[in-house]
Amino acid sequence: MNKALLYSRLVMMGLIASALLATLTDTSGRVPSSFLEIATYFTFQANVIAMATWGALVFYAVQRQRRGDASPRWLEYARAFTAANLVAIGAIYWIAIAPLGLQDGPQLIYVMVVSHLVTPLYAAVEHMLVGSRTPLPWRHVWWLTTYATVWVCIAVLRSLLGGTAVYDYLDTALGFTAIVTGLAWNYAILFGASMGAMRIRRWRRWSETGTRLTPRQGVSTPPLDEGTRLSAPTLHR
Repeated sequence: MNKALLYSRLVMMGLIASALLATLTDTSGRVPSSFLEIATYFTFQANVIAMATWGALVFYAVQRQRRGDASPRWLEYARAFTAANLVAIGAIYWIAIAPLGLQDGPQLIYVMVVSHLVTPLYAAVEHMLVGSRTPLPWRHVWWLTTYATVWVCIAVLRSLLGGTAVYDYLDTALGFTAIVTGLAWNYAILFGASMGAMRIRRWRRWSETGTRLTPRQGVSTPPLDEGTRLSAPTLHR
């Protein structure tokens, strides 16, 4: 077991939990008073998913140490989703939303820095350096983007029906052109981050078990699932 990786994930889970608690207890007036409304923010949801993903990785690392159980395949997709969506969140915040939240006291500054800078940077670095070099197949890129797409549809519909826009640039009062323009560059960032998370594996140096990878290990391996599909003729019967 790679103890440094294990502890770093536990620390990140603790940071996210503390940022969520700080959000819920903030008294600056910037944060909605209703938990249900706070929970509609994509940043809040993505950081909760990241905490769950890293928690699952820690759990399976302990299981692997005790019983030798391999981590489930879906965790590699969860890692890619976490990295891609957090990187997109960080980029969009610092490009279009900041300094919102950075002018409302130290508690909210802590929340913004943790959820829009620390977690995206950690997710990106951790995903680039740790894990198998086997890429994920292109046809599964929608797994990483569907959640954000559903969220955007609900957010825009909410604004159309007279509800409060979750983010100002999704306010339908701005007009159709402004909404489409904003979403276009948002999705360009998300798809770019998703494709990178799925395919860029050349910088990975350690496996999940902590073993150092050789310079060419896994480089020519077919994408995850494609190799399995080709080697399992029973699937085609």
